[in-house]
Amino acid sequence: HIPGSIIRVDEPVARRIAACAEAELTATVEADGAPLAMTEFRTARGHFFSLLFLCRLTGPIRNTALLTQSPPRPGALAWHRGVPDRLYPAHTVYEAWLSGSELPPGPVFRFTL
Repeated sequence: HIPGSIIRVDEPVARRIAACAEAELTATVEADGAPLAMTEFRTARGHFFSLLFLCRLTGPIRNTALLTQSPPRPGALAWHRGVPDRLYPAHTVYEAWLSGSELPPGPVFRFTL
């Protein structure tokens, strides 16, 4: 699962990124100004645009239970370089980007908005 959220009508993108980071990471982040990728989806439920932003932590993850990895558990956070073995099916549209060599050094969260 890549942290993500839905932008509300008239909501600034930066506000949605901050709200998503707080809800899913219990942390603050800084996002690059432009999306790394945009994907258009058409389903029976409607027409959607997914925006992928590169974000970096700017503060600690306050809920340290999210960092528990031994044993791995649902809801825990994990950092990956490349495509995780068990990528959430809806996020397979980002496999090419996740496996690319353009990843910057250090932990990176990819937000899908």
